[in-house]
Amino acid sequence: MHFSCAPKSAQTSVQLRMMSLIMSRRRRCGWRYCSGAIAALVIVVGLSSAHADRISDTSKKLDSLSAEVSRLSSGIRPVSEVASSSPDIVGRRLVDAQLDFSVGNYDAAAITLYEIVDRYPNHPAADEALYYLAESLFQKGDSIASRTYFTQLVSDKGAASKFFRQSLERLIELSLVTGDSQEIERWFAALDQISGVEQQSSIPYVRGKYYYAKADYTQASVQFARVTNTSKYYLQARYFLGVAHTANGDLDKAAQVFQSIVGSPGKTKEEQRIVELAHMAIGRLYYERGQMTRAIDSYLNIERHSVLFADALYEAAWVYVKNKEYNKALRALELLALSDPNSYRLPEVRILEANLRIRRAQALEESSAGSPEEEYVKAKRLFESTHSAFDKPHQALVAIVNERQDPRLFLEQITGRQSTAFVTQATMPSVAAAWLQREPEVKRVVAVESDLAQIENEITEAETIIVRLDRALNSPSRVNIFPSLAEKRIRGTEI
Repeated sequence: MHFSCAPKSAQTSVQLRMMSLIMSRRRRCGWRYCSGAIAALVIVVGLSSAHADRISDTSKKLDSLSAEVSRLSSGIRPVSEVASSSPDIVGRRLVDAQLDFSVGNYDAAAITLYEIVDRYPNHPAADEALYYLAESLFQKGDSIASRTYFTQLVSDKGAASKFFRQSLERLIELSLVTGDSQEIERWFAALDQISGVEQQSSIPYVRGKYYYAKADYTQASVQFARVTNTSKYYLQARYFLGVAHTANGDLDKAAQVFQSIVGSPGKTKEEQRIVELAHMAIGRLYYERGQMTRAIDSYLNIERHSVLFADALYEAAWVYVKNKEYNKALRALELLALSDPNSYRLPEVRILEANLRIRRAQALEESSAGSPEEEYVKAKRLFESTHSAFDKPHQALVAIVNERQDPRLFLEQITGRQSTAFVTQATMPSVAAAWLQREPEVKRVVAVESDLAQIENEITEAETIIVRLDRALNSPSRVNIFPSLAEKRIRGTEI
């Protein structure tokens, strides 16, 4: 019987030597005397092979874990290193900001864009980021900050920027919003340097709005007339042109311009609103000319769901009154009271309705067509209800005027928010406050107070975020601020 043994590579030198000794003893003593030694050898070889397999498996696991550790550590780098090794990171963040801008999330867009503008001023996308940052702030109503970044774009980038024209137009508009027109001639001079199609599209419209705001209706008319029908501002310019002609007393030209507008289909909501405003303007022109039937026809073009419907009903009622159609005027006023019960015009509507019922009663007396008593009773009830509704607020307001109190005490009630900028106390009747809120100068105060409220909220929110970040950065588990790093840490601990 021949015995052979092929040792595995994992066996040690001691095992090989033992095997050699056993084989030499077999040659001296024979098989039957060495069976015990051979059995022992088989056991040793078997145990050694199992041990070698375990060593091999452990080695493979170590190699796998080592590779995983390398992968984990490769993702932990400083921000500057990540930015330099990822040339598209600015582009991706710009796309994210533009997406926020498109859905109206101007706060998030401004935060992302500010980081791009601040950290990557020389990046090719910085021009676009700067424009959208300024536009986001403009849409938020932050006029001062918006003007700062539009000015930076115009000054630093100049005509090389693809947003040069849009930025100049916004700067002119912001000059009107803020009331600061010191740089207006500079912006106009820069606009004059633009040539080609861009010069024919929106620049005349912007100039016209400036002259219109300055009550220079002649220059405004010249600029608005230059806006072509291919411009997206065409309908707006036509409406302003009609209003400018009306302000100059040229009602015939104004009527022609408004008639050209109502023939437009109005593709967007904004254009539909302009068409409705043109119908209202035509109705007023016909009223001034004494063409009552045409005036009513114009007012009836305003649909019930329109925000101008209540105004159209009110003005139509006056047209009926002037045309001595009292029954139709009463129906218009009743419909107005039903459609807009909270209208600021409601007191006037009630008084007008009561007077119309008196006239209707007088007409019934003259014609002997019926009893006027019912109309007199209705008129009396209207006068009494209106008097009782406004008598106490009127007395309270007279008392406030006679006391000569500081008007700032009523700022909180007029602006409709809890003011921390001023110490306030609301004592004015709510009816009076509602009427005051419609005054132009009061509207300006309300707008400023709203800006202050927004700034206050943003500062409070920023302070809260700073406190949370400081607490998180100083905690032992600060790595958990970044989920990806926290996962790497947990896995590293497991390894």
